[in-house]
Amino acid sequence: MPTLKTHVNEGQKFLRYRAPALMSRRRLGRTGLILVVFYVIVGFVAGENGLLTWLALNGAVQDKRTEVARLESEITTEEDRLERVRNDPHEIEVVARVEFDYTPPNAEIYVFEK
Repeated sequence: MPTLKTHVNEGQKFLRYRAPALMSRRRLGRTGLILVVFYVIVGFVAGENGLLTWLALNGAVQDKRTEVARLESEITTEEDRLERVRNDPHEIEVVARVEFDYTPPNAEIYVFEK
């Protein structure tokens, strides 16, 4: 029957001969883990759907929202102008003169050259 001293001696022999192999496996495992973490981080930051892509698309969305707000403001302004043209005879005359070079009969026209 093996005694405690026999088990201790076998353990020491095991560590003496197998410890370098265990250490290299640990190093290999640690290196593998580091590489996996590195690839995950690189994929997260610079991948096709990564953080950099998300930031660029977020900036593009903000630009489009700004453009939509500007266009909505322009639409409101043009709707107000259209309402004035429909209801105000003076505004109709202003639009006719400015945009269509309308001159009423018997009006004198002065042309200034730049």
